Order: sequence, then C-alpha cells, then structure tokens
Amino acid sequence: MMEEMYQTELHAVPGLHETLGALRENGISLSVGSNSPRSRVDLALRITGIASYFDHIATFEDVAEGKPAPDIFLLCATRAGVSPEDCLVIEDSTTGIAAALAAGIPALGFVGTHPHSDEHAKILRAAGAKFIISDIKEVLANISE
Repeated sequence: MMEEMYQTELHAVPGLHETLGALRENGISLSVGSNSPRSRVDLALRITGIASYFDHIATFEDVAEGKPAPDIFLLCATRAGVSPEDCLVIEDSTTGIAAALAAGIPALGFVGTHPHSDEHAKILRAAGAKFIISDIKEVLANISE
C-alpha cells in the first residue's frame, strides 16, 4: 500500500538531483537522518532516484531515542566521521530542527513542499532554523555560512 502511494505521489523536489550532485562534486558527504522506519526511507530514496547520493542513513531504529532527541543526527555525524558543528541539517519540521540544535548542528529550514510556506517558515525560524529556504537549490548558497 505504501509503495503504491509512493509510486504515484512521491517525487523529488525540483532541483534536488542537481543540488545533491553539486554537493557531492564539492566533496560533501551526505546523510539521511529520519524518524521514519528504514524500509520507508529506502523506498522513498529509491523511488525518487536519490539513494546513490547518500553515504549514510540513520533512522529511529538505529538509536535509543528518535527526534527531537539529537541521537539520529549525532549518529549521522559519527558515521560521516565529522564533528556535529561541521555539519548542516536541512529540515522541514520543528521536531527535526530541535534535534539538530540539540546535537549542536545548525539547521536550515526547508519550506518548499509545505502548502503554507510563509506560515511554516515563521514556525521553523522560531524553532531555531538558521536560514529558511523554499527552493532546494538555495542550499548551495548557504553551505558556507
């Protein structure tokens, strides 16, 4: 049932493949940190065609506590071999923003898929997002800040 719904409704946001490719070309290691089950994450990455961009995947199944605890993002940093302060989390939820900040990682709020992006931007900024973006290509302009 989930796979059927994903097959018809799940799509990569415009510019995602190009953005992930540019990040990889610049030597940036990419990870997924999700509160979803690993099987759902794997399915979503496969259907959207972006699985090959990611070096590491951590889900709530891999840690003692899921988001808003920092465990998932700390595990991603550990697996990537970098300090949390050298990471950047891109999140679309307040729970994820809270988890990133608890891990000591700056968070970028993504509102590009939200139906009420202006209102959601205010919520993510209030939760502590360092920047708010509505176009995934904006990540490239924010990675050095």
